[in-house]
Order: sequence, then structure tokens, then C-alpha cells
Amino acid sequence: MSSVLYSGNDLCYVSVEKKEVNLWYLKTGTTPSTVTNTDWWKETDKKFQAWPRTAGPPVVMNPISRQNYIVKS
Repeated sequence: MSSVLYSGNDLCYVSVEKKEVNLWYLKTGTTPSTVTNTDWWKETDKKFQAWPRTAGPPVVMNPISRQNYIVKS
């Protein structure tokens, strides 16, 4: 997947493949160090994977009032 982004005066090209992000600024020619540092990506991914994944009780939504009600079994 790749796309071209425009932010202010900077035009950048983003290419995302195999969990690696390649970012090139077409105007300035600079890339943030966090983008090019693979160790930073690995540590960040490790922190996201370490977060606890907990879910709340099952709920049912009332379509008229758009309120969620906890299902008691």
C-alpha cells in the first residue's frame, strides 16, 4: 500500500509493506528518525502488544434511544 500525502508545503510519499514504513519527503528531503529506526518500531510494537486486552460485559443496544444495556444471564 502506498499513498501520497500533502501537508502544508510538504509533499510526502508513504509506502507501507511488511510492517515497515518508508517515508520520503519530496520537498525537504528529510525523514524523521523514528521512521527509519527499526529498533524504535520493534520496541513500540512490543509495548502495544503488552497492553492488557480486556472486554466488558456483553451488551445489547436499544436502536431507538441508542443506549447500551448490559445483558444479564
